[in-house]
Amino acid sequence: MRSVYGLVPRGLIAVILVAVAGTIGLEDSAGAQGLASRDSAAAHAFRSPKVGFRAACTTATTIPANTLTKIQFNADSGAIAGTPLFNDGNDFDVINFRFVASAAGVYHLSASVQTNQGANTMLMVGFAVNGSANFMQLARFTAGADTYPTAVISEVFDLSPGDFVEVYAYHNWTSPAGVCGTSNSGPNVFSGHRVY
Repeated sequence: MRSVYGLVPRGLIAVILVAVAGTIGLEDSAGAQGLASRDSAAAHAFRSPKVGFRAACTTATTIPANTLTKIQFNADSGAIAGTPLFNDGNDFDVINFRFVASAAGVYHLSASVQTNQGANTMLMVGFAVNGSANFMQLARFTAGADTYPTAVISEVFDLSPGDFVEVYAYHNWTSPAGVCGTSNSGPNVFSGHRVY
């Protein structure tokens, strides 16, 4: 029997596309007909770049009262308090304490900051994009009788290549508040990943 093209038998019509180490095939044969997609290492190369990080600030420092201060997240590998840190895609900059988008996309970022402020004080934490003081969002925590307030923030950003996001904190205690390290405060973590 001849094919509709009048050239070769129907069972021998085959179109094979080869891409690096994998194949994506379109086949028409006696056993199966239609489009067949094969997953391979090459197929992964066409997906969005893998971006995700979890950083911590390990050096004890202080935040002046009534002053917006950038939190110095300086570790992106190993572990702190038994919790692993990582930097897939290397978009977190431990030198400048910021996340820098290497590709355009939507990113979900979160941060938590704890200080050793006294009772009845306020702690605010926010994200700054490209150094702008106009925060996308602020998390506010007012301590009661207890000390060591913790503020947590989470936000979604539509970033372009080179855009950077930093974490800032503000408090109204009467003296500088201790933050980071393990001697005077708990977990201070900045994390995130690319959504799409």
